[in-house]
Amino acid sequence: MTKIASKPTTQTSAPAKSNTGTGTTKTTPKSDPIKSGAADTAKISKEASGAGASSGVGGLISGLMNWGGYEGEDTAKGAKEVAKPLELDKGQTLRSGASGDKVTQLQEMLNSKGAKIDVDGKFGPKTMEALKKFQGDNELKADGVVGSNTLGKLNGAEGAQKPADAQGADQPKPVDQAQGGDGRFGNTREALDKLPGPLQKYADVFQAAGEKYGVDPRFLAAISMHETGNGTSSAFRNKNNAMGISGKGGPKHISSVERSIELMAQTLAKKDGYYKGKNTIGAIGKTYAPSGAANDPTGLNAYWAGGVAKNYKMFGGDPLGQVVFR
Repeated sequence: MTKIASKPTTQTSAPAKSNTGTGTTKTTPKSDPIKSGAADTAKISKEASGAGASSGVGGLISGLMNWGGYEGEDTAKGAKEVAKPLELDKGQTLRSGASGDKVTQLQEMLNSKGAKIDVDGKFGPKTMEALKKFQGDNELKADGVVGSNTLGKLNGAEGAQKPADAQGADQPKPVDQAQGGDGRFGNTREALDKLPGPLQKYADVFQAAGEKYGVDPRFLAAISMHETGNGTSSAFRNKNNAMGISGKGGPKHISSVERSIELMAQTLAKKDGYYKGKNTIGAIGKTYAPSGAANDPTGLNAYWAGGVAKNYKMFGGDPLGQVVFR
């Protein structure tokens, strides 16, 4: 559990977490839930120890630095000097594993901008590398996903034709990065249907808050499941506290469940806040639920990262990957 305040008030350097994740009673966790998350806990703990040097952002930067171009023919099969513009439906994205005509168009556009990849209609590793390089060269987030911002650069760059329905616009209006830009979370909403009953009706709230602040909605949902005992805790039922937000007196009363979710997303995303430089579950856990905190007498904070990682994995997320994009 974490606090939303200008300064931590516990004796630790990070906001302390109170024991709301197990409901209304303070008991030690049963062996089965702990064992079920043991593997993830071990991986997360190992990852957390090096979080400062190997965050998701660092991984993306490293990948770009290691990109060395392509060997082979000067002109890849199917490349065109002027490629047909790529058009996507509202909210649609293209990412690794996709195939079809739109991927073919993407490959042709990348080749028209200097890449040398086969135009086979399959979004594989080579297409991913070429796309990330294009994104990096155009000051976009190099996440390997074609969303609104990347599409605008692809279709608005010099030498590319404009879509027929552009109606004279210079290029599609980019999505504000603070709103989860570039369609990063376009495919996460369906996964939130797996939320347990009491939290299920807030699926759209998790999605909207994540998109607004650049926090994976599945991560927000995973935290809520852990902190509220799948929606059964007293803090959730009586204080509208869906995220384990606490102060000196324990769980805080929030005006609404929706507000508690947005507050937590905003706090996680703040560039100079508690979670500055922390983008993965393991790294965030050290601040969100620090071991040895004054208001964690039973030591349950030690299981926070593993529990949240288990929930996040259930939603289809990579427990070791980046979950906050500032």
